Amino acid sequence: MKDITNKYAGMIESFECDFSLASDEHSLFNIGKLQEKINTGDKRTLNDIELLKELSFNIRHNKIKIIQNN
Repeated sequence: MKDITNKYAGMIESFECDFSLASDEHSLFNIGKLQEKINTGDKRTLNDIELLKELSFNIRHNKIKIIQNN
């Protein structure tokens, strides 16, 4: 078993932050800002999207599992 948490942690945190800000009615950030990053080719955002797709694929195909340490 190999711990690959760190590979995905930053991406998950980034999207969590973006979506939390977009859902906050007092925030100036909206989901359009995320689309803007995609449209302008923001490398970090595009890399995060690729990592999210990889994570989703690997979970769906039982290649990786998310476990909770007690």
